[in-house]
Amino acid sequence: MNEDIDREKLRYRQFVELINTLRSLELVSAEYRRELDRKWRTEPHWRGLILEELERLNNEYSEKHISSRNSL
Repeated sequence: MNEDIDREKLRYRQFVELINTLRSLELVSAEYRRELDRKWRTEPHWRGLILEELERLNNEYSEKHISSRNSL
């Protein structure tokens, strides 16, 4: 049981870090951030998909940023 709680705490920490990073990069709006946070709390079955979407956005940004730096 404690492992499940620890795993969920880790997933939530990952969610918060990703969403805050994307928000600071202006890749997600404040409204979208609130929507995802609400969904995270009220619809746990969406958590995996939410994390996947945030990771995809972060990876796309990182790839574009690296690519643009390499072309200089």
